[in-house]
Amino acid sequence: KDSDIAKRMANVIVVKKGNEKSAKTQILIEALSQDNIETFIKNKFGDSVIYLG
Repeated sequence: KDSDIAKRMANVIVVKKGNEKSAKTQILIEALSQDNIETFIKNKFGDSVIYLG
């Protein structure tokens, strides 16, 4: 059911080396890992986006 592009591409969080543990990075990761984010993405984008959080 996944499109070809969905099988090949994914959004990732990338930070400058040394900033992996920064407060800003951790807050972003925590925010994007919340259950309601997955629901929002499914409702907003349907099958065109697959949440892998």
